[in-house]
Amino acid sequence: MGNLRNSFKSYISIYLSIITFKQLIFMKHNFLILKFNLSKFVSKRMHHFLVAGILFLGTTSINAQNLVINPGFENGGSTNPYLAPWTTWYGTGSSAYRSGASPYAGTYCGTVKYTAEIKQLVSLTENTNYILRAKFRAILGSVSVGVRNYSVSDASDLISVSTTSTGWVETGDIAFKTGVGNTSATILVFTSGTGNQGSGDDFSVTLDVSTGLNQTSIKSNVYSINSEIIIEGSEGHTAVIYSITGQSVKSVLLASNYESFVAKKGFYIVKIGTQNFKLMIK
Repeated sequence: MGNLRNSFKSYISIYLSIITFKQLIFMKHNFLILKFNLSKFVSKRMHHFLVAGILFLGTTSINAQNLVINPGFENGGSTNPYLAPWTTWYGTGSSAYRSGASPYAGTYCGTVKYTAEIKQLVSLTENTNYILRAKFRAILGSVSVGVRNYSVSDASDLISVSTTSTGWVETGDIAFKTGVGNTSATILVFTSGTGNQGSGDDFSVTLDVSTGLNQTSIKSNVYSINSEIIIEGSEGHTAVIYSITGQSVKSVLLASNYESFVAKKGFYIVKIGTQNFKLMIK
């Protein structure tokens, strides 16, 4: 394996020394387009091999860029609550703070108690698909992680997932798309009501490149039977169910490849990643 890596590096070095760029690399709609003029010294097979490798590495680099600042609450400044640039909101008798009690990673996590939230405004690009991920756990009752204000100026576009697990679990992919003119979104960990307390850690917001070269596509099957919405083939992903008016009815992390949800009569839109399904409950 070591010899193969060294050979690959050597080929890259030689290849790039004799290649000439005909057009500058440019990016549009999350696709990386490369155009080359090749030297006669490079075989067509080697060219395809190297370009595929460069494209894969380039796409991986793009995917890995986390747009959240201080994602694990480790560098929160010198003033209380030591969360910057995260901010807090909490009701009477509630609290939101940086905690050193059993974080997922590092030294700290963000903890919310009763009716409270820890939130961050993340700078994004308008009309673009993103994925929010995090680790979270409940201490009492349940805790939620979500994103809001990505398509409209109020909180009606909230997408969130909840857990009652007292051990750290992943949120799965929380997919959202910024609206035209919207260049930010608010991500948050929150609890609602007395008896609920929990923590969030290891947040990330990245470009959703589900149409890219190295992204596994989701192949979901969504349909209705009587008063139930059935979702198949999407374990580990987040499903968001909207009413026909566009209001979020339910957001849930799918724990298996077969999940069912009772719904009232009406029309619904189910969003999983970049997939949208329309159905009717009679």
